[in-house]
Amino acid sequence: MSSTASAGTSGKPMSKTSIVMFKELKEVLRDYRTLIMMIILPTLFYPAMLVFPATFAKQSIAKLGHSTVNIGVVGECAPLIKHLQSAEHLKVVQLSDAEYTEKLKSNAVDVVVLVPTDFNATVCKEYTKESEYDSLKKAPLPKLKLLLDTNREKVLFSMAGVYTAIGEFQDDCVRKRLRALNVGDDWQRDTQVKFDDISPKQSETDDMLPQFAPYLMILMVLLATSYPAIDLITGERQRGTLALLLVAPVDRRSIMYGKIIVVVIVGALTTILGVISIAATLQFGPIKSSVVDTHPQFDFGFTAWAMVLFVMAPLVVFISSLSVYVAAWTKTFQQAQGYLFPLLLVTMFLASAAQIPELADNSFLRFVPIANTTLCIKQIITRHQSLSGIAITFVSSAVAAALLARSAAGLLQREDILMGVQLSPKKKMETGSYGRELVIFGGIVFFMLFYFGQLISMWNVMISLVVTQVLLILAPALGFLYYTKSPIRQTLSLKKPSQRYILAAVAFSFATVVLSMLILNVQTKFLPYSEEYAKQMQLMVMPPGRPLWQIILVAAFMPAICEEIFFRGVLQGILKKNMTRQKLIVVIGILFGVFHLSMFRILPTGLLGMLLAYLTLASGSIFPSMCLHFLHNGYYLWASYNKVELDSTICIALAFAGLIVGTLALAWKPKQAQASNTE
Repeated sequence: MSSTASAGTSGKPMSKTSIVMFKELKEVLRDYRTLIMMIILPTLFYPAMLVFPATFAKQSIAKLGHSTVNIGVVGECAPLIKHLQSAEHLKVVQLSDAEYTEKLKSNAVDVVVLVPTDFNATVCKEYTKESEYDSLKKAPLPKLKLLLDTNREKVLFSMAGVYTAIGEFQDDCVRKRLRALNVGDDWQRDTQVKFDDISPKQSETDDMLPQFAPYLMILMVLLATSYPAIDLITGERQRGTLALLLVAPVDRRSIMYGKIIVVVIVGALTTILGVISIAATLQFGPIKSSVVDTHPQFDFGFTAWAMVLFVMAPLVVFISSLSVYVAAWTKTFQQAQGYLFPLLLVTMFLASAAQIPELADNSFLRFVPIANTTLCIKQIITRHQSLSGIAITFVSSAVAAALLARSAAGLLQREDILMGVQLSPKKKMETGSYGRELVIFGGIVFFMLFYFGQLISMWNVMISLVVTQVLLILAPALGFLYYTKSPIRQTLSLKKPSQRYILAAVAFSFATVVLSMLILNVQTKFLPYSEEYAKQMQLMVMPPGRPLWQIILVAAFMPAICEEIFFRGVLQGILKKNMTRQKLIVVIGILFGVFHLSMFRILPTGLLGMLLAYLTLASGSIFPSMCLHFLHNGYYLWASYNKVELDSTICIALAFAGLIVGTLALAWKPKQAQASNTE
């Protein structure tokens, strides 16, 4: 190849991956669509898209707030009418009982103030003697009634002036009465308080910038990487040039990593240009005085944007790998473009998690790709970031990006993917080639659990546990079995297990509870959680006012059935056809830990998931893992209900004994099994 002759300054030949990368990069940069997404949009469109809508909305709201409000007063109260007329931006007209409804509907007036008949005699009366207050104390309290149309934006944004004017009238009446009691001066001197609000004044649109900026960043990367990915994978396959590249003297892994690196470079350049353009627009553009100078509570400095670039780096790799992964499954350019819209929806759906207060406070969000970066960017702009939060976001996103890039590169080495060969349903079932289906299936279940499961739990804990187990876990698992036409008994490992595996499950059950608590105790020294989180977790596993048998039924028995069918049944039953035993145990354990949506429980729950996966593989039956899962949750609930100290000496001794018995049960092999092995 001519590319191999191009040596670096050191005279060393380029690596095969570099050769492919530079070749593909030249091809990509010749595409005008890539140049538009990479240069034109980041430098011109995205800065305007971030700044000008919020600025325009703020100016419009300010204009509405200073517009004149027409107030119709029904009833007699000359002092109130005089006070409203003297207020700024208020115009008062007197209306009768018969006409105020029509005036309000026709927008002739914006607000109607209904003055009760006794208002003038009670509130507006000039009190001069202390004895006159006896009748005031006995009189019922008259109330003003305001009528307005809340669908009119002008009325909503102008009501602050109306409320202020009525409040000032009320204060004026109180001051007059205090003077009549000869306590006015003393009362004012003793109770007068001056408040100095040091927080910057915010309008309704001030939060638009930190909320919209993360969306824009993610949209920018996704659009910039999707078209190169489609062209490098689907486009070359459709043009027939991919087959020519595969016969070149370069191994396939170098080819695939070269393509992924090109997409990452495009995404990185787009991100850098976009962030620089947005920062320059805010710092040196004509809107600096109306955006940056008027929002000191936000950080628009170069240090903030440098931190944004830092946390965006792994996200660029993640989204680039995701774009390549999606493009690998498509056969035509049109089909790939059709996949782009659902991918955009999923990406924006994840990004929206940071905007929901109930979910934004969830520590697990730091480990969710895209959602964690969205939250981190928002916190950087609003000056609420922490070094630990930035570090966790960067590391978790980097790990997810590396895993996805490796998965995408491995996917592109498959013959059926490269050549667009469609496997028959029978071949898929034999080989377990349900990669695309499993990704979609897992993604849907994860989203439902993360959003709907947590929202339901805010309403009723017990009902949310039942709904989650039956509708969000068991039903999708059975639906996936039906879709793939997989044999139920074989996939779910529904067979009678050996007694020694049941004995091992029983022996390990209490030990796993104690070990989980010990791991959490050590983990909290490095990763402490708040008291509020501990209370929420206690409420989740131990709802108040429920008997223990109900809690065990819902939080122990049902998960032992539903979650085991989902993980050790469907997922493990399908993935075991394509994975080694060790890799399968680790993958199922990690998925099981992530599934519980808590960063504090990933390690102990993941280790439990690995043990459950091993029991199912070793015994060839799902029932030992169901038994262990039920007893593990049951012991934990029993201990929480009775306030048992699981880290006590006796509990640790019982756990150690259980580990010994369980290990001996797994190590022991019946004579019949030994004889069959020797034969």
